[in-house]
Amino acid sequence: MSLILELLGFKPSLDGFVARLLHALPRQQAQEWTYDKSAVTLANTEGSQVSLTNMFLEYRTAKALARGDLIRKYVDTIGSIGREIPQLWVAAARNLIAVVRSCHVRTTTEIGSRDTPNTLGKV
Repeated sequence: MSLILELLGFKPSLDGFVARLLHALPRQQAQEWTYDKSAVTLANTEGSQVSLTNMFLEYRTAKALARGDLIRKYVDTIGSIGREIPQLWVAAARNLIAVVRSCHVRTTTEIGSRDTPNTLGKV
């Protein structure tokens, strides 16, 4: 019923959002998660918690037709909790180096490229 009201232009409620989110989860996963209304979180049997505040704010401000995609995104996020990190990622993470670039470098590069013609998009 709440989905029909949303399509008619009514703003979704938090309870309706949680119901739709839990309904979209696979049946086995949905049984593992419980909704804590006072903390606005989902908690599973293993002790993991998902805060629903930002998800609901994004969902509520989205257009009605885009909300299905958001639910699928949230289901994927919740489904990834507890998955083991692949060993290749662990090996690659050792070799990652964080890079912070100054806004001055970006500005200098942009100014330097002003004299060159933009050839992107030309065949």
